[in-house]
This record gives sequence, structure tokens and C-alpha cells, in this order.
Amino acid sequence: MQHQESEFIAYGGLPLYYQVWRPDTPPRASLIVVHGLSEHSSRYMNLVNALVPLGITVYAFDHRGHGRSTNKRVAHVNDWAEYRGDVRAFVELVSAQEGDVPLFLMGHSMGGLIVANYVLLHPQGLRGVILSAPPLGDVGVSPLLRLLGRVVSVFKPEAVFESGLELNGISRDPKVLEAYKNDPLIHGKITARWSVEFFKAIEWTRCRAAEFKPPVLIIHGDADQLVPIEGSRAFFEGIQQVDKRYITYEGGYHESLSDIHFKQVLDDIQNWLLERIEEK
Repeated sequence: MQHQESEFIAYGGLPLYYQVWRPDTPPRASLIVVHGLSEHSSRYMNLVNALVPLGITVYAFDHRGHGRSTNKRVAHVNDWAEYRGDVRAFVELVSAQEGDVPLFLMGHSMGGLIVANYVLLHPQGLRGVILSAPPLGDVGVSPLLRLLGRVVSVFKPEAVFESGLELNGISRDPKVLEAYKNDPLIHGKITARWSVEFFKAIEWTRCRAAEFKPPVLIIHGDADQLVPIEGSRAFFEGIQQVDKRYITYEGGYHESLSDIHFKQVLDDIQNWLLERIEEK
């Protein structure tokens, strides 16, 4: 396996950190991973270690306000289009570097929302899409708090709040929780404007499931306390693409790739990818 780190120029000219893990043999496909809120691209090594030996190159970048892409770690966008623009710039970079090999796009949690939102507008060039626990429904925030976010966003859009993520809902593996809590690249901060754009993106995306074009795999633990499963299930049911699959993991928490059932999750992802890589 070969590992490289670099930066690319994202939406608005912002440089963002990215990583790529390449197989030692000619690649059969490429997968772009879009991470979730508060975390970063280095937390997907279970996936990297499973896929690269199969000949799949894995790319991942750190969002603006996240990981190694910034010194000020807080989730902030003035418009959700900034996230879409970042993904589009990265897809173009990967496509230019990898040529004609099949390209897949995967997003977890907030990254799943970003990917679903992006794909509705830019489906071209993708062999398939994987969404892991995407917030596409009610995420349990009270109307009062949402109203507060909208009001503050008008007067002080960059006002910082704690995200309120319940860390114990991430995984059933205590080692994963301990590593998460001690990771210096992880933060739990959002801005008022980010919260407004987040909920707008959910509403816009969830209503357009029928317009989703690429083959898709959606995975979700049915005991997810952070992102209720009902939203992803309803989105899946609304997709008209016949090549779609939904996998529920009984008792699974939010991060299927780092929960105690992660080996089954990796098997499911591998099989789904390989079936579509082999298609002519």
C-alpha cells in the first residue's frame, strides 16, 4: 500500500488537506470518502485496510474547519454550496489522476448528506454511491433551538456553539470511544449559520429522492442515537433507481465502520463495490 498526503484547491480557492492510499498493483477502481461532522479523514482506516488490498484506491479529504485542513476547528459554511463545491473539485482531481477506472463516492453522517446533496446535482461520472447513516430526516433538534440558530445566524453567523453530539452513541466499542475522545483533530463545534444551512440541506435533499440517479447502497445501524434511521429509510424508498440496496445492522450505533459489527459492514461494502466494478 502506498500512502500520500497533499492539498487541493477547493471551493472559493480554499486549500484543503487530502490523503490517498493506493494499491501496489494497477487499481481496479477508486473510492472517495467524505467524512462526518467534527471528525477527519484518518478515521477510516478499517475501510482503507479492507479495500486497498482488493485493488481499490481510496481518497479522502478533511472538510473546511476540520482535521488538518485548518487550525480553527469549527464547522462553518455560509452556504451548503461550499461543501458541494469542495466535493466537485475533489472529484475532478481524482478523475484526472485516476483516468478511466470506475469511480465511487461514499459519505458518512454529515458526509452522507453532503454526498446525497451533491449527487442530486452532479451525478455524472460515478459508478455508484454509498451513504452511511446520512441525516435525511428528523435529527431530534427542537424547533426552539432551530429558531434560535436562525435568529443568531442573521446577526452573528459565525457565533460558535457546541454541537451536542452524544459521544457514547458513536460506537459500542469502548476503545473507539476512548480514541475519539482523545483525538486532538476532533472537535464538537458548529456555527449558527452552519446549523441553518444543515437543516436547509436536509429539507432540500430529502424531498428529491426520486431524482437520485446513480446506483446506491445505504447502510445504517438500527440503534443509531445520533441520526435516526427513519430518514435514510424513507429516502431509500423514494429512490427510483432500480440498482439500490439498503442494509440495516441490528443493534448498530452511528459509526457502522467502527462499531463491533464492522467486519460484516466491510464485507457488505466490498461485495457491493466488486459487483459494480465487474460490470461492463
